Amino acid sequence: MKGHLRQRGAGSFELKLDTGKDATGKRTTEYRSFKGTKREAQTELAKLIAAVGKGEHVARSTLTVGAHVAERIEQWVALGQITPKTAERYRELLANQIAPFIGSVALQALKTADIEKWHATLRVSGRRDGKGGLSALTIRHCHRLLGKSLKQAQRHDLVVRNVASMQPPPRVARAEVTILDPGQIRSLVRDLERRPVYPKAVLALFTGMRRGEILACRWQDFDLDRKTATVRAALEETKGALRFKTPKSEAGVREISLPDIVVETLRAYRPPAARTAACAGAWQTYRRRFGVRSPRRRPAIAARPLKGMGRGGGEHRTRRPHLPQFETHACESTGRRRRRRGQDQQAARPRVADDNARRLRASVQQARG
Repeated sequence: MKGHLRQRGAGSFELKLDTGKDATGKRTTEYRSFKGTKREAQTELAKLIAAVGKGEHVARSTLTVGAHVAERIEQWVALGQITPKTAERYRELLANQIAPFIGSVALQALKTADIEKWHATLRVSGRRDGKGGLSALTIRHCHRLLGKSLKQAQRHDLVVRNVASMQPPPRVARAEVTILDPGQIRSLVRDLERRPVYPKAVLALFTGMRRGEILACRWQDFDLDRKTATVRAALEETKGALRFKTPKSEAGVREISLPDIVVETLRAYRPPAARTAACAGAWQTYRRRFGVRSPRRRPAIAARPLKGMGRGGGEHRTRRPHLPQFETHACESTGRRRRRRGQDQQAARPRVADDNARRLRASVQQARG
C-alpha cells in the first residue's frame, strides 16, 4: 500500500493513502487531515497504511452515535430480534440518555474518555427533567445498548474497535429481595379478599409466577382437578397496545403445581362455561385470558389489568386509601422461595387463607345467582 504526506500550513498536513480497489476494480484513495508535527503525521500515515495492509482499515464516515443507534434499533425490530417492549425501552434510552449527551459525536471519533464522562454526567444529571441523576442500573442499561450497537458497527466495518467494551459501566449494588413472612402473607391474603386483584396476588404468592405470565393465562391453562397450571405465554404492554408473547426459551414453557388455596380461589372466580362462550369475535381471546375482565373495552383500556398488578418493583396503589399496598415483586419472590423449599402444599396454606377462599367462593356464586 502506498501513502503520501503533504504539508498545507504550519502544523497542518494532508494524508493520502491507497485503500485498495472497489467492486469495479478501480483504485480507491482516501484523504485525511492531520494537525501536529511532521514526525507525528508520518507516524499516523504509517499506522493507516499498516491498518489497510492488515484489513483493519475502515472508510471515513460522518455517521453520528445517535444516528447509528437509532438505525440499529429499527434494524433489530425489522429482523424480529427484539420485542416491541424492548424496542420501546431502547428508544426511550436513546432519546433521553444517549442522544442529548453523546448523540452528536461522530461514531468513529468516540473515545473511552467520552464514555467515562458520559457515565459521570448521567450519574449527576441524567434524568429527563434534568433534576437529578440516574441509578447505576439505568446507566448500565444505557451502556449495554451503546455497546451492542458499537459491536455491530465493528462487525460492519464502521469502526475499528468497540470502545464501549473497553470502558466498564458503573457497578450495580445487588438489590435485596423482599420475602414476606407467614404473618405478612396471612395479612395480605385477608386484606385483599374480594378485591379484583385477589386471584392474581394469590397466584403470585403461592406459585411464583410473574405478573405477565399470570395475566396471559387462559382458563384452559388450569387443570384444577390435577392441581396444575401450564405457563405458555406472557402479556406484554406497550404504549396503547397489548401483546401476548411466547417465552424466550423452552424452559419458560412449564407446568407448575397449585396449592389448595390457589385451586379454591380459581374455582371461586372461574366463570360458567356459558358466559365464557357468549363472547364473540376478537374479544373472546381477552375474555378467556385470566385477568382481562371486560370484552367491551378497547385494547388500550383492556391494558388496565397490567396496571392493576403494579409496575416492576413498585407498590400496588389504588385511589382508595383503605386498600393495602404491596410489591408485586415481593409476592413473586415469596412464591418462588416457598416453592424451592417445598412449602407450597403444606406451609403455604394458612387457615385464614382457606377460610377466605371458601367465603369468597360462596359470595361469588351467590352474586352469579
